Amino acid sequence: MALLHSYDPVAGQSLPSTWKFSTPNNPAQLLAAPAPLYDGHGALRFEIRHSTDPAGATNPTYRCEIDTTQSNPVDEFKLGQEYWVGLNLYIPPEFQVMETGEIVVQWHHRPDQAGKGYPDPYNIDEPWTGNPPMGVRIKGDVFQLSTRYNPHHDPVTGTDHSLSKAKTSTVDTALFKPTAARGRWLSLVFHFKCSYEETGGFTKLYMAYADTGNHVLVAHHTTGNAYNNYPQNYLKVGVYKSLWNDGRATDSGVTQRVFYFTAG
Repeated sequence: MALLHSYDPVAGQSLPSTWKFSTPNNPAQLLAAPAPLYDGHGALRFEIRHSTDPAGATNPTYRCEIDTTQSNPVDEFKLGQEYWVGLNLYIPPEFQVMETGEIVVQWHHRPDQAGKGYPDPYNIDEPWTGNPPMGVRIKGDVFQLSTRYNPHHDPVTGTDHSLSKAKTSTVDTALFKPTAARGRWLSLVFHFKCSYEETGGFTKLYMAYADTGNHVLVAHHTTGNAYNNYPQNYLKVGVYKSLWNDGRATDSGVTQRVFYFTAG
């Protein structure tokens, strides 16, 4: 996997070619000192700001992410294979709790598309819809791991996401509450095997603080974590808050979300 690895924006390095900004009009900012450093290296800063303008006076108001380029099958997470992925998350000291959640890490899916050389029955055009099959969100003062799977695939209409099965686990360990993590680097380690069936796949999430190094298994799903599409899951990192899409109201008086990430 061509993940972030030793990428260091403080040293003037660019994102690896297999990564791109999901939001080119509002890219994550490359940090230099005195921003929070992880093990002496720089990180990426992701920020969104709420706007009541449906057209998005601050563009965009609800998403700031990077992802593995969608045209590169090398960076897909293949069905039936096991993976270990590590990322480090920094939550600023001024972080405020919101009852509405935001996704900070997700493995998303791509729909089938005609004319891409996909074999039958995947050589059809599907709409870009459906929730990510794997993801971690902050909701209130807890982290949540969510997974979804769907073996259904109609040769004419494609995937019916209303048939997707979902599972969500709340990380209820007080040590790893978002407010407890403020001002510290938090290590997130994912161990998973991809499957669109109820069985055959799993997802494990481990957490640890960088200054302790003792990882704890905080969530474990034994159900699937993919959809029955020809393109496979790809990784997205940053912040996505659906409530702020299209100028919808905010809550708790919070109008800004900022997170930092670096490779694990």
